[in-house]
Amino acid sequence: MTCPMAPPIHRGPVCDTPPADRVARDRLIARHEKIRAAWLAGIRTGDRPEAQLDAMKQAFRQAKTDYFTALPRLGLSRCPHSGQPLVRSFDPWDLRGYWWQEGNLEDTPEPDPGPQFRMLSGAVTLNDLAPEAGTEENAFIGPEVPYVIPRILAMPTMLAVVSRLTLACGYQAYPIAYFSTVKPPRGSLAIPWRRTAYDWEDESGAPCFSHPMDPWDFDLGPWLRQGKLLWIEPDDASLSLRRQGDGPCPYIDLPGERRRQIVLGRSIRYEPPPGNEAIDPFAE
Repeated sequence: MTCPMAPPIHRGPVCDTPPADRVARDRLIARHEKIRAAWLAGIRTGDRPEAQLDAMKQAFRQAKTDYFTALPRLGLSRCPHSGQPLVRSFDPWDLRGYWWQEGNLEDTPEPDPGPQFRMLSGAVTLNDLAPEAGTEENAFIGPEVPYVIPRILAMPTMLAVVSRLTLACGYQAYPIAYFSTVKPPRGSLAIPWRRTAYDWEDESGAPCFSHPMDPWDFDLGPWLRQGKLLWIEPDDASLSLRRQGDGPCPYIDLPGERRRQIVLGRSIRYEPPPGNEAIDPFAE
């Protein structure tokens, strides 16, 4: 039986986004990079007035803000407790967008995710295509195949939902969203997608960060059978939730790289998957 769901939302095209949208995104990226390069050159040569450098710095920062503001807000998942769709900003074109780069991430207004949404992790397969991302900052895209984090799924009422979106460049992204009706203790979640650290606030509202290296489990079958994992058909704009028994799950036993992928420009490197190792954030 298909899981009950709220009325479908229009997610908008993913593979065939109108070219003007992609052109506009590329122009914002090019504007940011051009002004930033001129600002850095001005600092190195020392031949620009301080006020001009300040204006250039503000201009390239604004270009990045404009990029995040202009991103489409797409349906990535759906809460299995309430049926509310999870709609977030997303760059559906390629990995050159700042959305994919931890060092260029920026807070941007997002639609209300609902009170049960806890965190978003994910994976990306390059589909045997050449790697290509931004040249300023690393893109930490996760492994090639979807996984779950057992420690998070062990939390009371926690459920995970895996879906798939196809990028315009041919890569495929696997959002993995976590939802629970019981709020987890403060600071107890995991590192989210595209990041290498977990940021949170303590009871006083002070910012904190940690590096929980929670192991990944790629064997999704047992989690489906336990009812802890739900799924959405690949590129399903209606975001219809499915459970064990709703047909074959397309995310079981997918081939692909299980290590962490880091893409910079046209190069890709791999790091072992997390294994509860201790991380020193201040080590060189």
